[in-house]
Amino acid sequence: MTEKLKPCPLCGRDYLNIRKKESGSETIYVVYCEHCKNRGRMRTSIDAAIESWNLTVREERLADYASEMYELMKDTAEYIFECKKVYMPFPSELVTYAKRIQELLARIDCEEDNS
Repeated sequence: MTEKLKPCPLCGRDYLNIRKKESGSETIYVVYCEHCKNRGRMRTSIDAAIESWNLTVREERLADYASEMYELMKDTAEYIFECKKVYMPFPSELVTYAKRIQELLARIDCEEDNS
């Protein structure tokens, strides 16, 4: 199901089109603002082009790096717990931080299992 396009993030207008371009054997779609000429990222489906357009730049960049960030967070929490075993006294703030990371990762895993 195709979602509704949000207004252009640059000019705020709704003068939007989805342009289609044939590139070899591949079809590319991009959302284009007719008012300010802003365009979204090129995608291989209309739904993906709309989804990309509707995300903020920050959300889209986060999505691009999500798996790397997940692994880094997991490794960081494990490292903090390993350091706690070796170094005494150990800052309780770091342990609290590591526990919070593990809670967030568990929520992500739970939501992924439920989808």
